[in-house]
Formats: sequence, structure tokens, C-alpha cells
Amino acid sequence: MGIFTYPARRDHPELRSFGLATRYFPCYINRKKSLHKVETVLLSFIIRGKAIHYLGENEIKESGPSLSITHFGQFHSIITPREGIEIMNIFFDPQVYPLPQLGAPLDKILNLFLPIHPGFQNELNKIVHIDLKGDDTAVEVVKLLNREFEQKLPGYINTAEALFRLFLIILCRKVLKSGFDFKGLPQIKLSSVAEKARVYIEDNFREKFSLIKVADLVALSPNYLCREFKKHTGKTIFKYLTEKRLQMAMQMLRFTNDKIISIAYESGFSDISFFNRKFKLYTGMSPADYRKKFREYQY
Repeated sequence: MGIFTYPARRDHPELRSFGLATRYFPCYINRKKSLHKVETVLLSFIIRGKAIHYLGENEIKESGPSLSITHFGQFHSIITPREGIEIMNIFFDPQVYPLPQLGAPLDKILNLFLPIHPGFQNELNKIVHIDLKGDDTAVEVVKLLNREFEQKLPGYINTAEALFRLFLIILCRKVLKSGFDFKGLPQIKLSSVAEKARVYIEDNFREKFSLIKVADLVALSPNYLCREFKKHTGKTIFKYLTEKRLQMAMQMLRFTNDKIISIAYESGFSDISFFNRKFKLYTGMSPADYRKKFREYQY
């Protein structure tokens, strides 16, 4: 069987106007591996049961309640036992629905596993698995979220937004407490020194960057650090830094009235021309057009 794309936007009109939709399976049964893509980001929340989740060439053993994320362009398939599983699919398009601001330190965690732009994926967030065992609140929230989309009572979009925001907070708190599960990434040899450098960038990306300073911090030569960082994240250290700055700029353009030049500097860019070039390279539009697009977003 060939790889196909599930037409989420066709089956869920809310994705085109709102950027968020759900699909609930009280007993989902699939006995054959059939890799397929989704047009959006897919949050697969297994509520009850065990399954094998294929994400590209990777295989993850799932046991609910747990969440896995399929990003733009990824292929996935879930194989269930004969008795099936209870699962909630949450379709999310960050190009339509602006990720909510959760406040520190949750925003930093959220951006790690659910980047607002497909280009910000890397080897560490390419496969995300979050164990939610013992958290009945998460199950209750996603079922309420699905009910809002099914019943479509007055104000359901606002209620759905509030419930999705609460679900993201629950996920971020779980990651803060337990960390990411990298067991689904056997092809990656996690480097403690590269990870230390990555965390430093996460905390200081708005400051003037010095490769020598970071190399000294992890006791490596600059060249060796760059090689280790690329193996660890799949990206050069400078590309990773630029993307962190762009992600902050995108959030500020969506949620603040600050001047674009102020946003560029606040995000860590010292050259406005470089900022504009990189921004257009990733989004296909200028910062001003990007802001206008999300200011016109209504729900």
C-alpha cells in the first residue's frame, strides 16, 4: 500500500478557519502498518490501551494515557491489538492558530516540543513522546475539547481555545517534571556537552553570541563543539540560534504592538536587514505581512 495524506482540512472545516480540530475513536482498531501523512501537526493522545506507533523509521511502544506528536511532513501509523485502543486525535495548524502564551517557564518548554513553524524542527523534537500516566485531568480536558467541537454550542470556539490552552499547560508541566522521553530516538547518541550548549542557547539566545564563550563553557574547542552540536540537533549551532530568535520574533509579532525593529533587537538580532532576510526565508513574507496575517485571524 502506498503512502497517502489524510485530508484533515477537508474533513475538519475548523482547521481552515480556526486551526484546531479533534477526532475521537472510542475503539480504534488497525492491524496493518499503513504509513500516512497529515496536513497539519497531529497530537495522538492514547487514552486507554497499548499500541505500536511508527513515526517514520522509528517505533515507539505506547501505553495510554500518553501523547505523541507527528509534525508537518512526517509519516506515521499506529498498530493496535485486536481489542483496539481509545484515542483522541488533535489536529493543530500553527500557521493558522497562534500558539497561546503560557508564561515563563512554560513558553520555553512548549516551543521545544511544539514549534510554531515547521522549519524549527530538529533531531530532538522530531519525535516527541510524553507519558501521562496518573494524570486524569489530561483525559478529562481532551474529552471536553472534543465535546465542544461535536456539539458546536454558542461560544464553542472560545471554550475550545481555553481547553486546548489548559491541555498544553498540563503537557508542559509534565515535561518540566519528568523531561522528554528520548527512548524513541535510538539513532541519536545524546551528547551531554552539546546538550549543555543547547540549554545555554535556550537561556541566552537574546544576548550577543560568542562561540568561544560557549565552547569554553563546555570545555571543547569551537570546531569540535560545532560538530557535536550538529550531530546532537541536526542543525548548526548558528542556525539553531537564529531559529530561536525567529521563534521569539514570531510570537511577539502575533501578540504585541511593539515596533518591528524593537522586536528584532529584543529577539537578539543586531542587524535589521539580516532579520528581514531570514524572516522572509522561513515564512515567505515580511514581518509586517506576517503580523497582518495573524491580526486578521478571528475566532
